[in-house]
Amino acid sequence: MSVTETNRRIVTEMYEAGQRGELETFFGHVADDVVLTEPAYLPYGGTYRGAGAVREVFGVIAGYLDMNSLTIDRLVADEDHVFAILSSNQIATGERIMLTELSILREGKVAEFRVFFHEAGSLLELASTDSR
Repeated sequence: MSVTETNRRIVTEMYEAGQRGELETFFGHVADDVVLTEPAYLPYGGTYRGAGAVREVFGVIAGYLDMNSLTIDRLVADEDHVFAILSSNQIATGERIMLTELSILREGKVAEFRVFFHEAGSLLELASTDSR
């Protein structure tokens, strides 16, 4: 199996575990020193370093996006970079939001996540009114 195929499989398994609510399995595919970058305009935007910080912000994100509604629309892999095109419902409005996450893998684990929103929609409105 090529590096590209292996990394695509790892990211697929990670997201599938997340969809099932199996966080230990999800984080089993994530490096201890992982870096997550969320767009600064989001209520929870910023850079989070380390698996503990990422776990913590996932709890915050779950207050905005319905993780049970998360779907993997497409995965595109090239060597150590895997792009996931995802959709999820925004909790406050039910609005369907499309986003892309870039996972960069090192030594068989996700070392970096970068998140991009197609249209952040009502999340932008929340960012202007949320005091979190």
